[in-house]
Amino acid sequence: MKATVLGAGSYGTAIAHHLAQCDEQIEVVVLYDINQNIISHINIEEKNIGFYPDLKLSNKISATNQLDNAIDNADIVFFSTPAQKVRDVARKMRRSVRKDAYLINLSKGLEMGSMKRMSQVIKEELKGSVLEDRVMTLSGPCFAGDIIDPVRSVTLSLGGTSRPEMHKIRSLLHTDSFRVFNCKDLVGVEFGGALKNVYAIMAGMMKGSGEGESFRGEFISRALVEIDTIMRYHGADRDTSRSVAALGDLIISSDEPSRNFRFGSAYAQCEDVECAFEKVGTTTVEGYHTLKALHRFVDDANMFAPMVRELYDILYNPDSDKSARDCIRDFRRADSVRADENLRTYSKVLGSLFPRFWYRRHDMGYERIKKEFL
Repeated sequence: MKATVLGAGSYGTAIAHHLAQCDEQIEVVVLYDINQNIISHINIEEKNIGFYPDLKLSNKISATNQLDNAIDNADIVFFSTPAQKVRDVARKMRRSVRKDAYLINLSKGLEMGSMKRMSQVIKEELKGSVLEDRVMTLSGPCFAGDIIDPVRSVTLSLGGTSRPEMHKIRSLLHTDSFRVFNCKDLVGVEFGGALKNVYAIMAGMMKGSGEGESFRGEFISRALVEIDTIMRYHGADRDTSRSVAALGDLIISSDEPSRNFRFGSAYAQCEDVECAFEKVGTTTVEGYHTLKALHRFVDDANMFAPMVRELYDILYNPDSDKSARDCIRDFRRADSVRADENLRTYSKVLGSLFPRFWYRRHDMGYERIKKEFL
């Protein structure tokens, strides 16, 4: 069996390392990347010097910058590219991918222009070229370093639409230290991974603005309310927002190892997006890009989501003179409207039954904010 991982970054390399060790059925693992320096070192020294210079990779792993060669005859393909690059990569592999191949998305984000999930993007670009029930997403609370470290363990959700097909992939990936659980709620798994990146930026801003460790409890509680509302609007199951795919991922992302958290913390200190990118060392901050699509949805739906609105205002509005502290203050003021409110039973029932229609509108919430604070 041949497995291909698209993207030889820290996470893609970690997945390739796991694939080479987890199942004897997987005989060949190919890493695709456009960085020729990384490719050469993997093929010659069996090391990814850019991310794991001290880790000796399995001799099952090879690397290439030729997408067609990487995809050719692959039984299973993992997408570990930035979310905004997934469509382009999927389009280019249309003629090379096997129709019966499994396509597993690892990218956590929403497409900026369309707000589509990554499995939707992959299915669109490869329509007719692959079996749609073999397109899945693997997501959850996991840092790449924890996959590499043999004494650590991770737990992930595999989202898909066919339980028999998901079971085949789980049987390949699951080990005592790399635990995989199937979830038929593909929408929820993908939204959970994408949304937590946005909210992790707010967590970083709170920490970078000098908040004590107590902020994390408040942040997670408030963020989960918004995440749950957005996920259920799009058809996710209620339980998924509290699973490892959403809440679990949100918790670990509200701390230092998270790139989105570090971006938010850096922004709070320098008050400039480009400066924050420079401090993080990359512009691949998925939450920043997903925020643009998410804000457009929240605005179109007139949804009360103060964290999303405040983050967008400070990061994307060139006329805004708000500081990170102003952003945090205003989100707390707005969210106090919800915190002080006791929903009536009928409202809770309607919200549960009709999440696309029964949710707090932004303009209604803002009227109360103006009365209390403005």
